[in-house]
Amino acid sequence: SHPDYTGSQTFMLNAQANVGLDASNTIAGNLYLRDITRDILNSNVNKLLSDPTQSTNTADCINNPVPCPATNLLAHYKQQVVGGNLQWSNTDFVFDKTQITTLGVNAEYSDTAFTNRGQYATLDSSNGLVAAGAFMSQADIKSSNQRFGMYATTTLDATDRLSVTASARFDYASLKLSGSSCIDEVLCDLATGSGEITAVTGDHAYQRLNPSLGFTYMVAPELTAFGSYAEGFRTPSAIELACSDPTAPCSGVPNAFGADPELQAVVSRTYEVGMRGSAGHQLKWRTSYYRTQLENDILFNQSSLNTGYFSNVGQTQRQGLEIGLDGKLGKLDYAVDLDRIEATYQSSYTVANTSNSAASTPVKPGNLIPSIPQWVFKGRFSYPIAAQTRLGLGIRAQGPTFARGDDNNADVNGQIAGFTTVKLDVQHSVNKRVSLYAGVNNLFDAKYASYGALATNYITSGANEQFLSLGAPRSVYAGLQAKF
Repeated sequence: SHPDYTGSQTFMLNAQANVGLDASNTIAGNLYLRDITRDILNSNVNKLLSDPTQSTNTADCINNPVPCPATNLLAHYKQQVVGGNLQWSNTDFVFDKTQITTLGVNAEYSDTAFTNRGQYATLDSSNGLVAAGAFMSQADIKSSNQRFGMYATTTLDATDRLSVTASARFDYASLKLSGSSCIDEVLCDLATGSGEITAVTGDHAYQRLNPSLGFTYMVAPELTAFGSYAEGFRTPSAIELACSDPTAPCSGVPNAFGADPELQAVVSRTYEVGMRGSAGHQLKWRTSYYRTQLENDILFNQSSLNTGYFSNVGQTQRQGLEIGLDGKLGKLDYAVDLDRIEATYQSSYTVANTSNSAASTPVKPGNLIPSIPQWVFKGRFSYPIAAQTRLGLGIRAQGPTFARGDDNNADVNGQIAGFTTVKLDVQHSVNKRVSLYAGVNNLFDAKYASYGALATNYITSGANEQFLSLGAPRSVYAGLQAKF
């Protein structure tokens, strides 16, 4: 169905300063402001069109949910953020050892306003939604978020070969929700007080101390080993907190807010080891293995194409191996990177999406998390075809992924196929200030899907299907760049 629209406007301002107190002490800081406005129109088909109770007559459907098969949802989101950072750095010798120590604080305050309006609709012959009645207010939510952090980090050159870095960060965050929302699947109207309306309230606070420790060791002049351990902390967002009730899933852009149970903060623990080295300008290489374990991970449980809810799902894990090469072969510059990723659930839970053909099969530890490919390859090559003209070639490939809703990896549709795309570009320098460029994205016009979701097809058969989001086709661009 169509139309679907997203429009965003962002204003950002950042002022920063750095003051050297003396040869070994520095104070630095910044103040920032962000103003973000986003409007989203979602067209949703909620009922099977072939159902004889549904009508394609707009007059029958005006403000009447019984024969009306579709709805338009219009969301307006506005966020204002103001914050700042202040830190002190010191480079005095400690026990005749080179070191750098940094102490800092940061604070941030944000206000977010979210409104959502709904409108009944029918479909025309192109599956475009035709308005049937006026928009009705579905949600009017406000949230305020305060964050405060303190951190300390020090890097010490323990020997000529060994450097050690230790750090810790304490974070405190509070989030308040207020407003009201329609929680019924049938559109209500906050303006008139009609329908099932609930107050949205919430007052949540989170705090945690996160440590980290790392090292680098020069095995040889052109060979370095490194390793680290770090803990992280993420608080739930306002939408996640207000859309976490499995008995009242949110529709489209979450509009069915309620005063739901508090979600727990996500805690990450990451281990990484690796090596990097070089062979002059011809070759630089790096390889690393990492493992990140998340406790109380927050994921979106998609119960249908248009509805879902957020919940803590226990433990998840992301581990992988990264190999990168870059350098020069004669006049050819190259850079390639290969990532092997294994993102898995580590806890069992029940599949929410009833469009999954194996919904009765629970998610088990070891099941792959949807939408994350198991491998990704990126390559970039450039060659000067003339003194001021350079030809470039980019390659991106990734493996198959499971669709959203196929968390148990058991749906009959299987995985979404992997793909490879190629980009060709050329750049010509007219002089030091002016250059021309042109290129072709998706050179071979590959047909591929970058995302998928399991849902019911209400427009045709009413059967459960794997919906695919198609990748961009071949496109050509050209431009001029000037520096002053």
